Amino acid sequence: MVDGSVVVTDKDLNKISELKISDFSITNLLLKTLPGNSLPNIFITTSGGEFLEFSLIEFKNKSLENVRPQILRKKHLGHSYSAIFGDVDLEDQFLAMLSSRNRLYIFDLY
Repeated sequence: MVDGSVVVTDKDLNKISELKISDFSITNLLLKTLPGNSLPNIFITTSGGEFLEFSLIEFKNKSLENVRPQILRKKHLGHSYSAIFGDVDLEDQFLAMLSSRNRLYIFDLY
């Protein structure tokens, strides 16, 4: 995940495919089911101050070479030095994260 890609592997960790998500390094990946949804969403933060959300259903296809997932939500935290290196937490509909500039971001996902 150093180059902003998500790698899909089989149970033996053999690479099946790779999908470029961002131009920045991925610092967090959180899988969580939102209230009212049956499948979990994927929440990703990057070293460039980005927060992205998309649905797990986009990753069900094993061959991801020609797939670009539909991003449900994309936010830039306002500064390229606002990377998220710590934990990202989701409780009910609120997503909380602390940036490298010690700013607490809380997003209402509804």
